[in-house]
Amino acid sequence: LEVLTPPTFLVQPQPADAYVGETASFMVVADGTAPLLYQWRFNDTPLVGRTNDTLTLNNVQLAQAGSYSVLVSNLVGIAISDPVTLNVRVPPTISVTATDPTATEAGPTTGQFTVRRDGDPDPAINVNIAVTGTAIPGSDYIAIAGPIAFASGQTSALITVNPIDDIELEGNETIVLNITTGTGYVLGSPASSTVTLFDDDNQAPLVAVTNPVENAFFTT
Repeated sequence: LEVLTPPTFLVQPQPADAYVGETASFMVVADGTAPLLYQWRFNDTPLVGRTNDTLTLNNVQLAQAGSYSVLVSNLVGIAISDPVTLNVRVPPTISVTATDPTATEAGPTTGQFTVRRDGDPDPAINVNIAVTGTAIPGSDYIAIAGPIAFASGQTSALITVNPIDDIELEGNETIVLNITTGTGYVLGSPASSTVTLFDDDNQAPLVAVTNPVENAFFTT
């Protein structure tokens, strides 16, 4: 004797959060007499072709925010999952400016970058950076490490440029901070900024003696 059982849920879908352009997914585990048929719904409207136990939404947009559920059926009954919410957010933009665009070996005096987050301040994110320019990290200035960690609610971060006073005659050099792509943010404008490092080393003077008098004596 075969006993037919209607669908029941062993695992319900869970709410999800995603930024615009990311992927969101929902899944369920159901039990009951096979075959089990699945139909996902958005705001109680069936989604065409979404008939598996997992719903994957690629490149989500703001219009896809709302309530999702799945109807599972078999020969003897139906079951509808708990509705869950997909929250879709616009990712924050990250920009950088040189708020103190000069640093000097003399002193030395520091320069400064300010990295700013505009938009959604809530999630903690790590912002990737690349440091370029003509100055050499570890030789001309203390190396700047990344990524830059933004805590929840934090909207800006200060990056100090600490020169190293050497004895090399180098001329003025540059330190360029570039924001690079990452997860949970998009590049703002400007995404790159420059601090100029001023050298304090002087070239030894050149001395030329022309038409010296007889028996003249010179020292350096």
